[in-house]
Amino acid sequence: MKLKKILMVTMQMGIGGAETHILELSRALTMRGYCVHVVSRGGSFVEELEASGIKHFSLPLNTRRPSDILKSIRGLKKLIKAEKYDIVHAHARIPAAICAYLSKKMGFRFVTTAHWVFKVTPLYRLLSDWGQKSLAVSEDIKQYLIDEYGVFPDNIRVTVNALDTDKFSADIDCSDIKKELGLADDSFNIVCVSRMDRSRGEVPLLLAGVAAKLREKYKNVNVLLVGGSALGGEDSVIPEIEAICAENMERYGECAIKICGPRTDINKFTALADVFVGASRAALEAMGAECPVILAGNEGYAGILDDKALMEAVATNFCCRGCEMPDESKLLRDLSALCEADSSTLERMGKSMRAFIKENYSLDRMADDAIAVYDSVVCHKKHGDVLISGYYGFGNAGDDSLLSAIIGEISKNDPELSFAVLAKNARKAERRFGVKCVERFNPFAVFAAMCRCKLFVSGGGNLLQNGTSNKSLAYYLCTLMMARILKKKTMIYANGIGPLYGKKAKKFTASTLKGCELVTLRESDSAKFLRELVPERDDFILSADPALLLKPATDERIDFILDKHSIPKEKRYIIISMREVVNKRESFSETEWDDFSKQFASELGELCTSKGLYPLFIPMQVALDSAVCRRVCELCGKGSFVSGLSVSELIALMARSELVCGMRLHSLIYAMACAVPFVALSYDPKVRAFAEYAEIPYVIDAPEGWENGALINAVNSITENREQIIEKEKNKASEFRRLAENDAVLAIKLLRA
Repeated sequence: MKLKKILMVTMQMGIGGAETHILELSRALTMRGYCVHVVSRGGSFVEELEASGIKHFSLPLNTRRPSDILKSIRGLKKLIKAEKYDIVHAHARIPAAICAYLSKKMGFRFVTTAHWVFKVTPLYRLLSDWGQKSLAVSEDIKQYLIDEYGVFPDNIRVTVNALDTDKFSADIDCSDIKKELGLADDSFNIVCVSRMDRSRGEVPLLLAGVAAKLREKYKNVNVLLVGGSALGGEDSVIPEIEAICAENMERYGECAIKICGPRTDINKFTALADVFVGASRAALEAMGAECPVILAGNEGYAGILDDKALMEAVATNFCCRGCEMPDESKLLRDLSALCEADSSTLERMGKSMRAFIKENYSLDRMADDAIAVYDSVVCHKKHGDVLISGYYGFGNAGDDSLLSAIIGEISKNDPELSFAVLAKNARKAERRFGVKCVERFNPFAVFAAMCRCKLFVSGGGNLLQNGTSNKSLAYYLCTLMMARILKKKTMIYANGIGPLYGKKAKKFTASTLKGCELVTLRESDSAKFLRELVPERDDFILSADPALLLKPATDERIDFILDKHSIPKEKRYIIISMREVVNKRESFSETEWDDFSKQFASELGELCTSKGLYPLFIPMQVALDSAVCRRVCELCGKGSFVSGLSVSELIALMARSELVCGMRLHSLIYAMACAVPFVALSYDPKVRAFAEYAEIPYVIDAPEGWENGALINAVNSITENREQIIEKEKNKASEFRRLAENDAVLAIKLLRA
């Protein structure tokens, strides 16, 4: 089912980058057949919205006054109830907070877009809610959401401030603007489009300061300042610019500065410009009009845009965050260089800018990004039709990825299903997973969720085992028993089974699984073991791990991460996923573990030197794995420690790697999904079981069973047989994905039976 009705909620629709983004996105979605409505305080763009067939509703969403917030809550509630929107899409913190409150009450799907980085206070952090999924208009804004608000990285998709390149073009007729401003045909026009408040207006003020010096050197120069102040008074820079104009008139008898005020015909000013000075969306609009750009704003100064500066600017949505600050000397230097450049150079620069915009900032890209997020948001109700139990909320990237894959695949088959998850730290997990979460150790909450659900799913992962804890096994079996007692349909979803120690554990597991309607298993060893454990059942289904269905992050995101960690992009990476081995049945002494770590690090260092590899040490469960990853990194003396990656980021980074060496099972699963050769360090039977199921022979028992030279021998063999291994992994990954997709189909059939 394709979602068709969208409500955009924002503070106002006056002139601004975010407002233009909303206008263009609404138009693009309308062209795709979506019904789009917008609600805001109003503003200059309302007329353009309505001319495009987009309804606008007015509510005071632009203030923090309690009376206006209450009025907005009542108005939005009435509107959403009447119009029955498929998605509510908020575009600022106040509207987002109001929509989040209503979403919890009314159960509608709710997403947001982050357009800027704002100061974060403890109160804002507490009140802000970025929806079930979010869009961010740059990589650094995505990182801002992660760092400041704890938004889960895989819940954020980076989009673009797309342009209508027919509207922003050098061919636009701007003769009326020339006449209005009294510009000669041979004038050299420097245009700046910006808000004129203190928080945005530093560059227009600096431009006004250098205008007289430019006019002294270049007699035909004009500086056109376009924009107004939303705040006025002391927050506006316009009075200071007017004072500079008056001083120039008195001193020189002329003034190169023209204050043009707020305008809706920005495309005519960008067509008129010979050089543009500014940042953010306004800079993109100038680029679309084939205009050379000096990128400058209140957050930094990047200077004249060329190919190198372009790629750096993309990461901050052309806002210059992290750059040196602007000043008059920099502006005068770069403007003088462009004023003195010949027309062919300026023309070449302008055409390069437009080509970049057409390739990377299309309306189709922006609409596709929004639709992808809309389609990924699951039904948001107070209860879950499907209740899922697993090792969720503990910060384990592998297990959390299973949940994302299971929910995504089942929802794809039936978008109207709602979900609930038994998780540790339910409030935090709910923000992470975008679905209702229940405290897994609260028996009353678990019972209530169980009573409301229609299908109880246990999985994925290796839940039914007591190699680490009898308590863990008892928990998962007891929840299955509770579901059976309440006459709920039950499914074991792509699980690994075992090891099971003791007759009681085996008997309890066997008796519980006898009553499960559907059991699918992620590898053949578990299937074989279960058939021996429960011989009276022969309907267990061999499947594959659902994590194979997950998608990688974008190349732009990986470039951003590599830059953030100062990791050279040209290196050939080998990814190392280590973990402490905690096994209550077979304990390893600290000395044994230390010996293994030293031997492994020594061989790894030798391999990296001989084969030109650069090791990246990545903890998949940060709390448990970081210490050992850092320790081996130090012993190796090479590479980088990279923490806090989401699963999509980890998969994308693996896709750039030459090799993966992992103890964590899901590091190997992600490697196979990317068709990257791997060496499995088998600390647990499940690791060897997966490698054998995937028909990959490079398995080393570790830390027990480690033999000197084992890693070097395995990597040498992989090097000799690399192409065959990659081909086998591609075929196996394709086969396993089909099996994993079928699990969701079977779950839906069971639910509907």
